[in-house]
Amino acid sequence: MLCSKYMKKESDVSKKVIICILSVLFLGLFYKSYACLPVPKQAVKTSTHGYGVWSNSFYKSFIPGDERFCVPNDWKPVGEKALDRGGATFPNEGTGILVKSSDFSATKIPLDKTDFELTAVYLATMPEDELQEYVKIIQRAFNDVGSLYPKNDSLETQKHTVLISVGIAGDGYEFENSIYPNPSQFLSVFAKNISHPRAEDLFIHAATHAYNRFHPSFQTYQDNQTPLPAGDFEEMEATWAEISFRSSNEELAIRVENLYRTYMAVMMSTPSNDLLYPLNEDRVFKQISNKSVVVEMDATEGEAEFGHYVLAPLVMLAIEGMLQEQQSLMTLDALLLETHASGSNFFEHLNKYVPKENVDRILRFIEGQEEIPIELVYTGLKKQ
Repeated sequence: MLCSKYMKKESDVSKKVIICILSVLFLGLFYKSYACLPVPKQAVKTSTHGYGVWSNSFYKSFIPGDERFCVPNDWKPVGEKALDRGGATFPNEGTGILVKSSDFSATKIPLDKTDFELTAVYLATMPEDELQEYVKIIQRAFNDVGSLYPKNDSLETQKHTVLISVGIAGDGYEFENSIYPNPSQFLSVFAKNISHPRAEDLFIHAATHAYNRFHPSFQTYQDNQTPLPAGDFEEMEATWAEISFRSSNEELAIRVENLYRTYMAVMMSTPSNDLLYPLNEDRVFKQISNKSVVVEMDATEGEAEFGHYVLAPLVMLAIEGMLQEQQSLMTLDALLLETHASGSNFFEHLNKYVPKENVDRILRFIEGQEEIPIELVYTGLKKQ
């Protein structure tokens, strides 16, 4: 009887120990779920069109990793993956951004389709008429690029923020006055001043990647674009969209002329100060040995610039030119829509509308094995 009483006490103690341990584990998990870190102080870091990591008294950007960061009072996250109980997480491929609430405003941008729920965030001091110029470009870019993707109202709408970063570090005209954090599934950036000649182009490019690189509902076709890897096909679409959806025909003609002049200089290995930046720099020009749309992991700056931003859009104009020469009712816009809707190979679809020898020729253009005739480019340009 005494032993029975002793065993009962031992059992009670064990239960209490177990409950205590479970409580500590639960509180640890709870704390880990809701604990947050202060925004780290990181060195200034540049990105493609300006500063990616940069801070001042009302704007902070940083490389986030997998951590959860505290959002101080009167601050708010931009492009966050999640926000809960004063802490924000950001996508790994993106940039963590906090802005001071009192210095920034936001506005919803309605779109033709429900693929995105779009919000623009901008400095509160931006004049209303200037803001509307940015909003007009943003809205048109997402609507135009969205027309290349199938309409499906049952798809989940992606919440997406466009940060108009002009004014944060200067006027956004020169590289050193521009802020360009890494885009992600939740963020695009309008970094260039509205008066910059490439402002509209670069944002159209960004809107294209919001669809073809980041929107979770439109990724199935990307790995089916043999002989192009997914990243190279994404860039070929984006650099063509810059041309196709430009609002000024006069500026479009100038842009294509500059592209073709730069293209021929590279193909003929004749450097010049009159080429598009940065290929007008002798150092960058001399880096080019691989003259292909396919940019390898170890590619030089010159090879990446030429392959994606010069050759790729000219290849797409050549494809449009071939479709026009065949007097086909098919256009490049419709061909891309067909590709995106089916998730299949773009070049197989192209082969339905132009002879196989033309598709083979396009592949030689892509590999830099045959020069693209100027006549074919301008035939394609007439459709834009």
